[in-house]
Amino acid sequence: MPLSMNQLRAFYWVAKSQSLSKAANQLQVSQPSLSKQLQRLEQHYQITLFNRGRHGMTLTSDGQALYDQVRGLGQIEHKAEALLNQVQGRQRQVLRVGIGSAQVMMPVIGAFHHQYPDTELDVIVAGSEDLQHKLLEREFDIGILHTEQEFPEFRRLDLTPQSLELVLPIDHRLLQRPLNTLQDLLNERFIFRADGSKTQSLVNKWLWQQGITLEPLLSFNSQESQREAVAAGMGIAFVFQGETPPDSRLTTLSLSHLQPPSLCQSVIWSKAVSEQAVIQQFVQFMIHHYQQQHH
Repeated sequence: MPLSMNQLRAFYWVAKSQSLSKAANQLQVSQPSLSKQLQRLEQHYQITLFNRGRHGMTLTSDGQALYDQVRGLGQIEHKAEALLNQVQGRQRQVLRVGIGSAQVMMPVIGAFHHQYPDTELDVIVAGSEDLQHKLLEREFDIGILHTEQEFPEFRRLDLTPQSLELVLPIDHRLLQRPLNTLQDLLNERFIFRADGSKTQSLVNKWLWQQGITLEPLLSFNSQESQREAVAAGMGIAFVFQGETPPDSRLTTLSLSHLQPPSLCQSVIWSKAVSEQAVIQQFVQFMIHHYQQQHH
């Protein structure tokens, strides 16, 4: 019995979701039918692809090896369907974009949409680690995220670095006197991001290198909560340029003279889709957009 595409699709979606019911729903088939396809596949090749338990289905080492080979199947199906729909004139071009900072990137995404209104955008907002995972799983076409990791099967375009700065209430005392060294911040109350935040990780490393210890008054998971705490006068916070939206209650203070860390966002996309017109269109737009900003 030769390997069929239906069996590969069954394996792919169960491996991806680690759930027979979720995969059956995605494929619009019954769970018994899906289970039989997997059993036939395993029996024919005398191999065990899944560990089956009460908490779902996890891949065996052989299953993981097979999944590594077919992990792009979902994107291939998506692209094939998009192409066929485009040829038939039933659907506009669709570009799936994953971004890590809505505050920084959404205006850029909006500018792209204004220039190319016929391209339908599907935007995913997530943390850097989650975006990296989704990128490798081909769950979107282009990712814009902070990462120093290199991905051999992907291309990248590094954007303009964002420097660390302070966000504080408009009547804060630091605006009335010069900030000469980090020592001048020792008596300030700080609102930090929670552990696991890329921003907070870089801030902590920088402070440690400078021999400075700052104890936060509060820590928050989201930028929005952090900003609201600052606006309420509870303290000040470290942020990267562009992350603070216009707000009459807040202002920012440059730290450039203190040589703070910077964070560079990168546009990352698979080499397999590099020749697609919509990908090239988006990448060229990003290059032009940031060149204009720089000048």
